[in-house]
Amino acid sequence: MFEKYFQIIIDEISKLVTADICFIDCSGHILKSSQPSRIGQFHPYAKKLVDENLDQLAVDQDDPVAGIKRGVHSAVHLDGQIIGVIGITGAPNEILLFSKAICVLSELMLKNLLSNEQENILTQARGIFFQECLLHNSHISQEQYLSQGTTLGLDMRIPRFIIVIRLFNLPAQHNLLLSNIVSHCNNLNTKHMVGSITFLKGEDIICFQPCADPDEIPAHTSFLKSQIEDKFNIKTFIGCSNPYTEVSIIPTLYETACVLAEISKNSHGQIIQQNHLFPEALIKSLSKSMRQEFHNEVFQNCTEQEIKNYTQLLKDYFECSGSIKDISEKRYVHKNTIQYQLTKIHHQTGYNPRNMKDAFCLYLAILSK
Repeated sequence: MFEKYFQIIIDEISKLVTADICFIDCSGHILKSSQPSRIGQFHPYAKKLVDENLDQLAVDQDDPVAGIKRGVHSAVHLDGQIIGVIGITGAPNEILLFSKAICVLSELMLKNLLSNEQENILTQARGIFFQECLLHNSHISQEQYLSQGTTLGLDMRIPRFIIVIRLFNLPAQHNLLLSNIVSHCNNLNTKHMVGSITFLKGEDIICFQPCADPDEIPAHTSFLKSQIEDKFNIKTFIGCSNPYTEVSIIPTLYETACVLAEISKNSHGQIIQQNHLFPEALIKSLSKSMRQEFHNEVFQNCTEQEIKNYTQLLKDYFECSGSIKDISEKRYVHKNTIQYQLTKIHHQTGYNPRNMKDAFCLYLAILSK
């Protein structure tokens, strides 16, 4: 199971020394060697070292019959157990201490490689968990969300922002580039806040960024943008949702962050945050056909003349911040007339201008025309 690591270690150590090096498994067979022709050969001295639980074993002379060269063989340990043997050719009296140093270096490199792989596996598992929340959250209760997060070493009670980084003008062969960008973003996010999750979804980089202070998010997303664009020469468009703690709203906030990333495209690459969103930018992000469809849906029960009248009234309504007194004075009509017309809009469209959520939809509808 350590074969791939042994080759990496041999490649790195071979850059430092000229002696031949080989890794031998516990059954005595050469797994990896700086001389590929030796791979697969049986090494009786290495087998003897393992069987007798020795730390080192020197061979003073070449043994052409057995295909053995003089040198020093050292046991490689992991968690107190011998997992293999590293052999270095040369006169034992000249390389004895050197071979021990190489063995210690090999053990350190092996532990580091294993640690990195375990961290990568954990990072992938966390990414899969969050993608599951994006796509299939209906199957995950809040209790499961908190519990699974704990299993992955994450405190899911901490508010998290969803950041969508959309990359533009990627080269034709970009798989390695994407991998490098995600790794770079992950390092930057983790340094900024423990518990950050970064993964690739399609060609978007998705970041679930915990942050105790929302005011820090603009500076951090700006930092991410400059780092990616400067390091990889890639244009980015970034959308950032409001924070969440409940799993049920993750899909909605993710979709919102995607829309904001699209708005960023039409805003000269400006980072767009949900809590800084203005309606004009939202409408600007939609295609002409989508704007028309939305407008028609809101005013589907109205005649052309009614739409024209309602549009002007609503513009006055929003310009006067909903003040009936100010609108009536501007239009030179009685306040009851304005009240009646607003009620009529409500009945015909289903959207109540006096309700903040409905008023927002009506405002978007008149902007869409």
